[in-house]
Amino acid sequence: MMAYGVADWQVSGGPGWMNSEYFDIEAKPERPASREQIFQMLQSLLSDRFQLKLHKETREVPVYVLAASGKAYGLHENPSGDSPRVEKGEKGQVVFHSFPMAQLARYLSLRLRRDVTDKTMLAGSYDFELLLAAETPSPDITDAVQDQLGLRLQMQKASSDTLLIDAAAQPSEN
Repeated sequence: MMAYGVADWQVSGGPGWMNSEYFDIEAKPERPASREQIFQMLQSLLSDRFQLKLHKETREVPVYVLAASGKAYGLHENPSGDSPRVEKGEKGQVVFHSFPMAQLARYLSLRLRRDVTDKTMLAGSYDFELLLAAETPSPDITDAVQDQLGLRLQMQKASSDTLLIDAAAQPSEN
């Protein structure tokens, strides 16, 4: 996922062992490298050591759109310019500080395991809290976002790039 810049829900296929076996990979570039070069080297390593063969395919998939539903009442604008941060509150809530809506969409993508696109039209950064259950299923997150922030998560279909693993083999030891 890191080598190709995708989330786990954007990868499919491959042998069953890929979901149950883990490997430590130690690699060091010979000279300083950019982020892009590191990703290219990692792709080459996966191809060489795991005989990884894959292809990209664009598919129609369910996604969420984050939109304002009237007044966004749970958001408090934060003009400080501080870096966004998230922390756990005393009552188990997730406390967001100086968070732009695009970053909230990325956070929700990770929780929902689907792409979330920010269409709130809310510029700036905000402080807010969300009380979520530990292993929240999507309807509970959508309800929490609606009830606590006055924002709406709508399911839609959109085209998304997916990596399809055609083949992979377990590596031999060094």
